[in-house]
Amino acid sequence: MAKQRVLAELIDLAIVVGWAVLMIGGVAALGAWRFGLQHVVFALEWHAVALALIVVPVCLAAGLAEAGRYRGTPGKRRTGLRIVGQTWRMEVTKGRAIARNALKYAPSLVFVYVAALAMATSAGVVQLDNAILVGIAIAVLVLTVAGVFFGRGTALYDAIAGLRVAERAGRRVLAGTGSSSAAPRRAL
Repeated sequence: MAKQRVLAELIDLAIVVGWAVLMIGGVAALGAWRFGLQHVVFALEWHAVALALIVVPVCLAAGLAEAGRYRGTPGKRRTGLRIVGQTWRMEVTKGRAIARNALKYAPSLVFVYVAALAMATSAGVVQLDNAILVGIAIAVLVLTVAGVFFGRGTALYDAIAGLRVAERAGRRVLAGTGSSSAAPRRAL
């Protein structure tokens, strides 16, 4: 199941990166149109707005998708996974699912954004503080995913939110192909 989770995360990451590019481009275009490009690149408030327009919708959309009818983001649905409670008594509520995604996405998105911003404004000169920011961003991303491969396959953000990822019932993954097919339904 770890391979399915990684594939699901890559699919979801592609969606998040697309959203981030749209938001950063939109904020930069609006700021450049209104105040000039030089002001937008170095003004902290524009970066705070861009970061908020990336992190908040991503956490809300992923959380609502996981608490919704299909119990998963597009990546999880494509790979035959779903979100369930850690025990049979725990429900997948909107609050739990949004908290899970906030713990999952917010730290890594913030560090990646800050590291990318530091590198973009350093004028091609590699500085120690930029290298440290990039190292922290990579470490946060690795630690976010590392829980999938150790122990019971539950990441730290899953354990904190009281949720876990499980295979979707009635759906099997074909060996070696990565594609899936629905199991036939029987009439009662």
